[in-house]
Amino acid sequence: MQRLLQSLGIASIASLCVVGSAFAQSPSVSQGESSGAMIRAREQAKQMKQDASAKIAGTLQERAGYEITRRITSLETLIERINGFRLLTAAQKSELIAQIQTEIDALKALQSKIEANADTATLREDVKSIVTSYRIYALFMPKIAIIGAGERIMTLTDEMSVLADKLEARIAEAEAAGQDVTVWETHLDTMNANITDAETKAQAAIDAVLPLNPEGYPDNKKTLQEARLLIQQAHQSLVTAAASAKTITQALEKTPQAAGATTSLTSSPTVEVQQ
Repeated sequence: MQRLLQSLGIASIASLCVVGSAFAQSPSVSQGESSGAMIRAREQAKQMKQDASAKIAGTLQERAGYEITRRITSLETLIERINGFRLLTAAQKSELIAQIQTEIDALKALQSKIEANADTATLREDVKSIVTSYRIYALFMPKIAIIGAGERIMTLTDEMSVLADKLEARIAEAEAAGQDVTVWETHLDTMNANITDAETKAQAAIDAVLPLNPEGYPDNKKTLQEARLLIQQAHQSLVTAAASAKTITQALEKTPQAAGATTSLTSSPTVEVQQ
């Protein structure tokens, strides 16, 4: 009997130990699972952040690529236009083209930097610099447009000067035939004065913008505006000159001497200036 009781006692103690051990192990398993879930959640959040950052970087790189390519294309078009200028000297053309080529090279270098970079903060600054540091549309495009408009105006003044000489010869013929040419001479004087004014202002506009460079922007923005105004004034002077030429031409064609005139008249040059 005593042995039986001892046996039962030992069995009971063993059972209690097993149960106690089970209870002791349960919290440890639960804590391990919780810790693993937290680690996985942190890793997932980190991955999501990286994916979002990569997406933003990709968008910025794509946008930068488009803007840089657009500007390089515009600059290359300017080089073609500069080569077509007839009034600028070879040295002036070379200087303009060198300025533009410097901008093209800098933009290409920036594009390579952007393509190799994945940091969104740096990318944002680089994208911003496309506008703030490379004055393609703020300076170069208006500058070349003003030079081109100035050249066009000066070409027109040459054509109108030839017409003015013909009108002067016809007026002299009419005067020799006894015609009163006082009004025509007044119109001719107005025509010549406006031709000279247009030429002077067009040249002044070209001279004003030739030295401008990106480093001087936006301080040189006022010079661009003033040069553009000179082009507009020169254009208006040409319009006035053309009106005077038309008045003289129409009057001379009605004179008795028109049929036998030794100097033929052509219509006034079309005054159209693109800026």
